[in-house]
Amino acid sequence: MDRPVGEKSSGAPTIVEVDLGNRSYPTDIGSGLLDQPELLQKHVHGKKVIVVTNTTIAPLYLDKVVEALTKGNPAVSVEYVILPDGEKFKDMDTLMKVFDKAIESRLDRRFTFVALGGGVIGDMCGFAAASFLHGVNFIQIPTTVMAQVDSSVGGKTGINHPLGKNLIGAFYQPQCVLIDTDTLDTLPDRELASGLAEVIKYGLIRDAEFFEWQEKNMEKLIASNISYTSTVVLSSLLQGIFLQAYMQSGVVNCRNPNALAYAIKRSCENKAEVVSLDEKESGLRATLNLGHTFGHAIETGFGYGQCLHGEAVAAGTVMAVDMSYRLGWIDSSIVKRVDDILPRAKLPTASPETMTVEMFKSVMALDKKVADGLLRLILLKGPLGNCVFTGQEDYNRLRPLSYCGADVFILAFSLISKASYENVSKKWIPELKHYAPGVPIILVGTKHDLREDKQFFIDHPGAVPISTAQGEELQKLIGSPAYIECSAKTQENVKAVFDAAIKVVLQPPKQKKKKSKAQNACTIL
Repeated sequence: MDRPVGEKSSGAPTIVEVDLGNRSYPTDIGSGLLDQPELLQKHVHGKKVIVVTNTTIAPLYLDKVVEALTKGNPAVSVEYVILPDGEKFKDMDTLMKVFDKAIESRLDRRFTFVALGGGVIGDMCGFAAASFLHGVNFIQIPTTVMAQVDSSVGGKTGINHPLGKNLIGAFYQPQCVLIDTDTLDTLPDRELASGLAEVIKYGLIRDAEFFEWQEKNMEKLIASNISYTSTVVLSSLLQGIFLQAYMQSGVVNCRNPNALAYAIKRSCENKAEVVSLDEKESGLRATLNLGHTFGHAIETGFGYGQCLHGEAVAAGTVMAVDMSYRLGWIDSSIVKRVDDILPRAKLPTASPETMTVEMFKSVMALDKKVADGLLRLILLKGPLGNCVFTGQEDYNRLRPLSYCGADVFILAFSLISKASYENVSKKWIPELKHYAPGVPIILVGTKHDLREDKQFFIDHPGAVPISTAQGEELQKLIGSPAYIECSAKTQENVKAVFDAAIKVVLQPPKQKKKKSKAQNACTIL
């Protein structure tokens, strides 16, 4: 049975083991773990430690961690490096500050890095540990939900590049992960919600029972931290209680610690099991990236730090779920459950309006999961708790999804032959009309010449004219007006073709107000 809201207990941690043979390590989860020095000290190598943290976390927990590392252990000396806070600082320049500190301290391989902070700190400290002197010991102390349920477990480390998120890094496992759930007391509501995007992910891709638990307990997870200075109407008795709490900690924690601890534990168990089976993301582990391909594109395109990682992942998850549904892989009930739970977790369900299709395409082309030029997406398939990779065959089915929202379709070809006629008339036109009914279709050719022999003639060497009947059939299929003539140097006149298409379809002669030429258009070449 849950303890009353706000009540905590400290004692032996819950341990989730990441099974990697002789590189296995524990993830300790519990309240008050930073007050148990032995939990950290037994994983320290050598007599020197460098704590890597940031300007937000250092005033809150740096002293406590230093004490935990040195209490009853005077032989260990601790230094630290405090980095600026934020995703936008997860770069090479900031990483160099960690290396500078290690080199200035004349450290050899017998020392330990300690990552104290959220996912950005954990990723950068881990990458520094993997790189410095070809690999040294490090410990993870995650202080955000995002880091506790995802990034601190599994050994994926790295930094961002202006063209893509997490493109530079290494797989490098920590000596241990210590999750003191008390550190969530100071976590802002928005950061907590961001971490819940990863919690929700585990339920969707592999743990339906866990997702059902989240649906029943989301309000316990998301309850706010209330500052004593907030405007709250309270009885004099409650005011006294709140005042006492304020004097002790500055905030009143209304989150349910038992619910949070369970969510963290269950998430770590899911992550540990996947990592144990596929440490370096050769297959199964990539399923943990549900929504991340779209989400990383949002973070990169929108600007690092402009939206939190979990917020971007939440919007990306909606896109992935929608795509799964359009492919017929899941039923509408799963879509509804995702659409319901994300707002309850105070997470967005749509990408920023400034994100265009072209921005998504250009950034996603650099995604880590691109193999042989093909972007592999993680989508849901079957009952809740199951997911798959997309392959080439799936992409053929995914293509029609790109038709949505187009104002005009342009079918371009350099010659008309029997084969191209068959392709246009029996494949492209029917497919476009099926998936985007009512959207005008325009044919673009090098020359439209209805001569005395009543044949289409295409000005291209070796072209085989099609019959009048075939030409008329195409016109019937696409409607009229539906054909644009251009010179033999079609590729040099792409702009003219688009201008003509916009004029024919989007600017009727009677329409006085001009529409922007930046209309959505789907080109099929």
